[in-house]
Amino acid sequence: MTLLAGIRRIVDATVFGGYREVCETRAAWDGRRRECYDRAQGLCENPWCQREAPIDTEDGAPGHAHHINLRGAGGSKRDDRLLNLRWLCWKCHWKWHNKKVLPATGWRQELAVELAKLRRESGG
Repeated sequence: MTLLAGIRRIVDATVFGGYREVCETRAAWDGRRRECYDRAQGLCENPWCQREAPIDTEDGAPGHAHHINLRGAGGSKRDDRLLNLRWLCWKCHWKWHNKKVLPATGWRQELAVELAKLRRESGG
């Protein structure tokens, strides 16, 4: 896979896969965000939602590329890899950050299981 311009790959044995990717420019982040949107085919990736989540809207309610391992959880550990992103509608993104995702264990637990599976498959 070829990295988009403006994305830096950082070797980091403490994260799944042994590296992180960091978007260093707005254009790089916009490109990565577009990749996330395309993967989701424009739908919210919350399995209990799956409503349309447009990349840009005129009503101010676009979808969001949500970091599973949050960016704010330590700027030095920022990970903008596509596998760390989920495309969410604005409502689900708000619910996630305000811990109002229902059922309480469902979606978060499902993502944790998915990440553990990826780690096992890659030997990480």
